[in-house]
Amino acid sequence: MSEDKGIIVGYSTFAIKDLPAWRLVRVAELENLFVTEKSRSKGVGQLLIDDFFLWARMNKADKACVNVFFTNDGAIKFYKRHGLKEYDLILEMHL
Repeated sequence: MSEDKGIIVGYSTFAIKDLPAWRLVRVAELENLFVTEKSRSKGVGQLLIDDFFLWARMNKADKACVNVFFTNDGAIKFYKRHGLKEYDLILEMHL
């Protein structure tokens, strides 16, 4: 969580991802990262993602991941700037 003068301006949540037993890696997943619009481009996101990477290393993760909605260009650019790369593609449809 990130605060400015006692007001929450951003937060992140993360966990170790449950993977099949045959997958011999430990993956830390960034589940949510949010920064208020007024606080964007002011280093808040940088602090939150740095905190996530530190937590992942402390918890002995081998990899870090985040799922991003494909139209969220700002988030995709942000994560790519911080070293995350495209790895998977999920296709789905409403039934």
